Amino acid sequence: LEQEAGRRLDVDMELSKKIPVAAGLAGGSSDAAAILKLLSFMFELDLSREQLAKIAAGLGADVPFFLEPGTQLAGGAGELLEPLPDFPEYAVVLVKPTVSLSTAKVYELYDELVSPTGDDFMERSAGLAAELASVRSVGDLPVMMRNDLEQPAAILFPGLQELKQDVMDAGALEALMSGSGPTVFGVFPDLPAADDAAARLRKKHRLVWPAATFRVGM
Repeated sequence: LEQEAGRRLDVDMELSKKIPVAAGLAGGSSDAAAILKLLSFMFELDLSREQLAKIAAGLGADVPFFLEPGTQLAGGAGELLEPLPDFPEYAVVLVKPTVSLSTAKVYELYDELVSPTGDDFMERSAGLAAELASVRSVGDLPVMMRNDLEQPAAILFPGLQELKQDVMDAGALEALMSGSGPTVFGVFPDLPAADDAAARLRKKHRLVWPAATFRVGM
């Protein structure tokens, strides 16, 4: 950021981290994007979105995603972003098992198992964009929820399918692994339903969080 701005930034920062690490929740990436925007604002750096996106991409493939609010379709290594209509508000329950997964190992195993071609990605990307744009209510979400990384993650963490079933049994409309795992989230129509499900899941799992989605104005 100092190199791009051409000046030294006198910063002393302490981060109190709430999002668990190695959980597939993009905690580090969202922190990095938030701090980039914060420092740019605090020091009145007058950097363009393109400049911030360039710095963000150098920090991590999914950091640029968190520079802008709302629903987006990511392409390339994560730096090609296409804005899409906002999803309706809904709630989730996140359950993190006590194990952690290495993102690098999950992707390495994915490449060994799947080896998709560029044409595969282009075809699926176009289909996903259409599905995302057609979401009108929380009931539309389960149809388009999938995560290709579940296959390799389930090999590294054999309890993944059981964890997903636990979330479904708690009343979720659908359950899916988040990112490269191993956290699983279930979709619920509202926060009271998510709170009830979280109470049930805490009887078996220690790390459980209900949450409601909301749009951050930037």
